[in-house]
Amino acid sequence: MKKQWAILGIAALVALAGAAAVRGFGSGGPGGASNVEIPPQGPWVVSITGKVEPALGCFDDPAVQTSVMSADMPTTGASGRLKPDADIEDVRRLVECLASRIDAEAIDVRTAE
Repeated sequence: MKKQWAILGIAALVALAGAAAVRGFGSGGPGGASNVEIPPQGPWVVSITGKVEPALGCFDDPAVQTSVMSADMPTTGASGRLKPDADIEDVRRLVECLASRIDAEAIDVRTAE
């Protein structure tokens, strides 16, 4: 009976690991950047939430004018305001970088006010 439970436990772990690998588990979400809605007109602000540290380097993009992150440690939020002359391709590049490092569901793009 113990052997049977051990085999079931191992099978469950293998299935869980396989599901995590298929989903991307921390390295981009389902659908990646293509699932992030981008307003057609700027100026834009791109925000991320959750486990954001792997993606913070994306805000070093030359199209980002300013960026901030939450003061909590580890940080759970960050955003970057794009330069006034940034275009939609700049926003897409930033979103693609972020989506390659965190779940795309944690990315939000809005028009700056």
